[in-house]
Amino acid sequence: MFTEILEIVKSVRDFLGQLVKGIKESPKWVRTSLVLVLALSLFGGGIFWGFKLAHTPERVGGVDVSAFCTFYKYGTLEQETCSSPLDLKDACEWQYQRSGLTYEFSSPSAYSATCYAPGRQPLGGISDLQGYCGWKYHSASAVTAKLVGNAWTCRVKIDMQLACQLAHQLPDVEARKEDGEWSCYA
Repeated sequence: MFTEILEIVKSVRDFLGQLVKGIKESPKWVRTSLVLVLALSLFGGGIFWGFKLAHTPERVGGVDVSAFCTFYKYGTLEQETCSSPLDLKDACEWQYQRSGLTYEFSSPSAYSATCYAPGRQPLGGISDLQGYCGWKYHSASAVTAKLVGNAWTCRVKIDMQLACQLAHQLPDVEARKEDGEWSCYA
């Protein structure tokens, strides 16, 4: 691996050496043109970034977290998290890749759900609720399965940057938290 990197560095060094040699041997008008193009590029880039950096973002509004949760098809909004009750029947069917399954709890514990095939044939428990939530809400990253009280939910922390983009339809919008409140700036 290290020798490959050294060969790449050597190739780049050789290329740059040949490029410099070619420029030195070229007519004066070619060298002058290259210097002029380089100077104008640097000057233009400096003006562009100067304007870009000098622009002070303006507040365009608040963050619509409810719309974010609705967009990703979650049913409940809690602080900065969207959640929906986890459908254990659907989770059984997802895990065992079969339809028509049911589930029952063997004890009051939320961890005791067992999946059954028709005719009450036990298949086993649900071993990957996290995977089920990721499959069900595949468009939201970092979705998790969480036990709330005695009920399973699929949850995702709200991406405030994305919520601002959804709410204001602006690609360069920025989410900021000031004095405990989220706002969108562009």
